[in-house]
Amino acid sequence: LGRPFLDFLPEEEHEPMQEHLRLIEESAEAVTREVCVTSPQGESRWQLWTEIAFKNDQGRVVEYQSVGRDITARKVVEERFRAFVDNAPAAISIKDRSGYYVLANRRFAELTGKEPAEIIGKTSGALFQRDFADSGRNHDAEVLVTGKASVREETLTNHQGTVNLLTVKFPLLNQPGEVGLVAAIHTDITRLKQVEAQLEIAKEQAEKASAAKTRFLAAASHDLRQPLHAMRLLIDTMRMNEGVYRKEEIIEQIGNAVSSMSLMLNALLDIGELESGAVRARVVDFRIDPVLENLVATVLPSAELKGLEVRRVPTKLVVRSDPVLLARILDNFLSNAVRYTATGRVVVGCRRDGESLRIEIWDSGRGIPEESLEAVFEDYRQLGNTSRDRSQGLGLGLGIAQRLARLLGHEVAVRSWPERGSVFAVEVPLGSVENLDDDRETIEQVALRSGPASVLIVEDDPLVAEAAAYLLRAWGITVHEAGDAAAAIDCFQSLTVLPEVVIADYRLPDGETGLSVIERIRERYDPSMPAIVVTGDISPEIMMEAEASGCELLRKPVEPGKLRALLRACVAEAGQAGVASSSSPQAAQ
Repeated sequence: LGRPFLDFLPEEEHEPMQEHLRLIEESAEAVTREVCVTSPQGESRWQLWTEIAFKNDQGRVVEYQSVGRDITARKVVEERFRAFVDNAPAAISIKDRSGYYVLANRRFAELTGKEPAEIIGKTSGALFQRDFADSGRNHDAEVLVTGKASVREETLTNHQGTVNLLTVKFPLLNQPGEVGLVAAIHTDITRLKQVEAQLEIAKEQAEKASAAKTRFLAAASHDLRQPLHAMRLLIDTMRMNEGVYRKEEIIEQIGNAVSSMSLMLNALLDIGELESGAVRARVVDFRIDPVLENLVATVLPSAELKGLEVRRVPTKLVVRSDPVLLARILDNFLSNAVRYTATGRVVVGCRRDGESLRIEIWDSGRGIPEESLEAVFEDYRQLGNTSRDRSQGLGLGLGIAQRLARLLGHEVAVRSWPERGSVFAVEVPLGSVENLDDDRETIEQVALRSGPASVLIVEDDPLVAEAAAYLLRAWGITVHEAGDAAAAIDCFQSLTVLPEVVIADYRLPDGETGLSVIERIRERYDPSMPAIVVTGDISPEIMMEAEASGCELLRKPVEPGKLRALLRACVAEAGQAGVASSSSPQAAQ
């Protein structure tokens, strides 16, 4: 007592204390402050002081009164709470009733792109964009009025872009039981919103695909029934014919119906194979010009009948793609160009664009309206063919071309000018001359070789087996037939000269497959026996199984020309491998 209280403070605290005294003098109310002191025992203790200055009538301070209490326990809890809040994975903030931030944890600071010190003591309006601040004020007001928790979605723009937040706000009550503070937990749901948007797009695409598939099946059903209907009428006409029609004419019409149905089935199977993933690309480096030359030669006869000029601009460039699948894409484009161009010309050329090559097919046809450019790649979408005239195609070619392009990772594009023409293009990566395999043989070269002298057909359907046998015998090939695995083994045992090639249907009786039969024949007679598996199944598993066993795979319905070329290729390959085609079963065993 009787001593200045500054004597009890360290000298470095004298000036701050005098500043504090001036604050008390200027304030009309009591002032509170928290201070950390060191006890006589050397412990750090927290104290809360409430202080007021009393003045005389002249306004001069005559007395300071101070009341202090130890709040160390509370401060320890507060520090633990702050450590918990700062290390929480969620973004947490607390505002007072006036909308000023009194707490913001580290995650909230990171989310907003601010420092915690920048946030405390400021309003959201002073810190963030208007829509986020307005939304926050409205949300705070709802919690203050209702005294209940509330959830809202908000959008915040920070230094990295737009962030979607799910914000839960709830009241913190003061001692009188009133809402003193509004606490908020903010969860970043940006990724979730992106996934939701992707799912919505996928849903729309699935709905469109479902509707397209329904239209597709309806159109396919009609187009498949039409030639079957015609064949039935023609066959009955042939049976009853009493000289009214020549049988050659009826047979020709039946052949046309069969060709039409075969074209349709092949197109549908192509789509099925592509959709199921059964088609696998074999990407190599090759010169594009010979491919374009062959394609132009293919369409020349039909172009000349219409008086069209078809011109190819030569190129020496090498591309990297699957030559067979790329040729199918370009064949669709080129065939369409000739089919839908009445007069003028069709030009095939290439444009280099950096490390890519754009292969373009230009025509002087009727063109495509701008609003229909995307629709031309849809299945069964044909402009100007509402009567479904099959002589103008089936409306599946461009859809197949686009699927093939996706499989190869190529981009297809179309531009058009009504009444002036169109250009269809596919962009392909450039290849390297060093990687060329100039010894690769074409299908035409393979077809020039001599074919097998004898073939074993393993087929349980008598009608199919008989039809295949007729065709092979017409080519001068000796045919042996077996309806199942046991009959195939018996056939080999009874022959003195082994067949050169086995053609087996994939699905056979008693759970056997053509591949299992071929495996048993190879084990007993010739490990290198050439074999072809024929199937109407488009599952990729069968294709992989055939590849693993070293067998060729043909999809039904089989094109005779393709079968013949494949038979000759099998024989040539076996000959190169040193397989003796006239081995006896006894020697092989």
